[in-house]
Amino acid sequence: MQILTTLAENGMPCLMFPTEVGAEPLIDKIISRRTGISLKKFQNGTFTEQDKKLIESTKDYISSLPLVVVEDFGIGVDKLIADIDKYAPRVVCLDYFQALKWNNPESVGEKESAVHKIKKITKDRNLITLVMSQLKRGDGTGKASLSELKGTGALEELGDVVGQMYRVEELGAYPVKVDLTITKSKYSDTGNIPLKFWSSTCDFKEETIS
Repeated sequence: MQILTTLAENGMPCLMFPTEVGAEPLIDKIISRRTGISLKKFQNGTFTEQDKKLIESTKDYISSLPLVVVEDFGIGVDKLIADIDKYAPRVVCLDYFQALKWNNPESVGEKESAVHKIKKITKDRNLITLVMSQLKRGDGTGKASLSELKGTGALEELGDVVGQMYRVEELGAYPVKVDLTITKSKYSDTGNIPLKFWSSTCDFKEETIS
């Protein structure tokens, strides 16, 4: 959502397909990041009068964002493609791939076909498509690997850029240090981008590198 919000602020129409939450908590994150009000207050409603004024002040900003969130928790790849044609975005985000509706959740071939369909509409419509994926974490090496992408090797094969996120520090540290490791890129070098994550506002910032 932070990526989509930044792009939308710069006039790029964005389309978000969340598979686990509705639009409201996602909008809450945008408002929290913009105002600095903790997300916990959105969850328990303990706003001060000043908080309420800050939230009200974001109304025009939220309305101006060219960002559409499609609430469909049983969406399949064909419906996803139909909605892309309906809303004609410039940027699409699916969060997350494995939670799409499958005829056979165990079928690698069905998932491979879905990746090919997403790749095709990305190219045909000249889109930027962000596909979130679950990771397998079983090799014990602690290093990012393309083999950790779950479901089908087509995610690895057809993705132009693959980035994987890992917590660096133990629980309790604040802000949390996170590594965004670029394990594949057709356009730039691979490597590690150190980030800091403020969980109270769900905000990622790049660490200063000297």
